[in-house]
Amino acid sequence: MKAHDMLARGWKLYRFANYLQLVYSVVLLLSLTYLMIKRGQYSHYLLSSILPAMVCLLTMAVNNYLNLIVLSNHFPNKSIPPRVKAAKTLIFVLCILFNLMLVMVIIVGASEEFDKENIHAFSFGKTLLIMLVTIVTHWIYILFMQIKMVRLIKSESYRSLNDIINSIGEK
Repeated sequence: MKAHDMLARGWKLYRFANYLQLVYSVVLLLSLTYLMIKRGQYSHYLLSSILPAMVCLLTMAVNNYLNLIVLSNHFPNKSIPPRVKAAKTLIFVLCILFNLMLVMVIIVGASEEFDKENIHAFSFGKTLLIMLVTIVTHWIYILFMQIKMVRLIKSESYRSLNDIINSIGEK
């Protein structure tokens, strides 16, 4: 199998992962929005747990959307415009922060769900932990591939410009 065929499959998987995460983040965001509207009251619990989750999901969706735009419009060798690059950098930093927060939630939740009293009981908390670990793992994959994509675009763009400049000198 040729190296560029493997690369193409890897980027197809990355595109699929972004679409998948975009869909479930938007569905979860809409579900939480519906719960907020349906509830009508804005308690301390709502503001301290659901609102940050909504911001996290919105950030995730925007990141996926920007990744898909860059992948379709700039991959593999068109340079990324400064505004898109700045937006991607800001969203990337927020994604890392939200990932760290989710890891902390998972650690605290796991210590609570798997303490001596609850270790054998199956609960919604354990299901939620599995979902959160899956989301974090998926998100980390996307973030690592995002770094790889930006580096590849930068190097291929530079190489493409070099080829154009060298071809002008040869004529």
